[in-house]
Amino acid sequence: MVLRLMAYVGIALIFADTAFAALALRGAGTALSPLERVIVGVVLLQIGWLAFAIGTLGLYLARVYKDNLGMPLYVVDERLSFYA
Repeated sequence: MVLRLMAYVGIALIFADTAFAALALRGAGTALSPLERVIVGVVLLQIGWLAFAIGTLGLYLARVYKDNLGMPLYVVDERLSFYA
């Protein structure tokens, strides 16, 4: 549940950070230089993508763990096995 929530929060952060990055690049209400605005915009975009990627990776790892949890360590083929 928490992993799925992280993926959904990541999606929301992508949209919110894109909007804030656009505002930062326009310089709306800030006293930042153009270079500082670009840096802030790029960092905001990366935060959203990273949150989404971590949530997606967590969902993938949880699914792989769950799928392999009940698997045996080895498989014995009874037709090819020799019994003493």
